[in-house]
Amino acid sequence: MSPTDGLRPRSNAASLFAVLLSERNWRLSDARLACGYSQAELAEAVHAARETIGRIETLRATPSVSLALAIAGAVDATVEELFSNADLR
Repeated sequence: MSPTDGLRPRSNAASLFAVLLSERNWRLSDARLACGYSQAELAEAVHAARETIGRIETLRATPSVSLALAIAGAVDATVEELFSNADLR
């Protein structure tokens, strides 16, 4: 097995990064940062794992209703403001 097996070609790195940037819940990230929370601090405040917050922010997980409500309360926003599918940039 060569060292590059399973890796994407380097030429795709920029386009992969662009996709990752576009596939992110910026509203949640912005609200979290505006409140001065790191992912770990928000996770602690809502009794979740830091990885869970990261997955939600990168659209790799959908929060349960109770977690969405807890996150919204912690960042002083509504669930609709944070998680509505409209205008995710």
